Amino acid sequence: MFYQVRVPHSNCDYLQFLWWPDGDLNEDPKEYQMLVDLFGGASYPSCANFAFKKSAEDKLAFDVITVETVKQNFYIDDCFKCVATNPEAIRLVGQLREMLSKGDVISCVPEIERAPSVKDLDLSNNPALT
Repeated sequence: MFYQVRVPHSNCDYLQFLWWPDGDLNEDPKEYQMLVDLFGGASYPSCANFAFKKSAEDKLAFDVITVETVKQNFYIDDCFKCVATNPEAIRLVGQLREMLSKGDVISCVPEIERAPSVKDLDLSNNPALT
């Protein structure tokens, strides 16, 4: 999920790093910069949580319960919410999936820059999410 949170272009310079092609330290290193949040940084869980909450604020067309669930019931990428009935839970899960999928940034990353495991990633058809 961290790789779905884009870093503003103006901040990408702060995420530059050197990489030696094929691990060969005798070669000149290549300079790269991250365009998305990194996993493992101490601040990134709060950055991810901010991204969820920002998605909720941006998607005001959704009902108050869905928006408030994102704002109040997420810890990093886990949602902790109790509802009274199965139909309520089914409706809320559907609304949350729809809202948060609209904040998807994978489609904004050119395919050539994506990792092989996400080149053909289709989050809308993921059986694990249904």
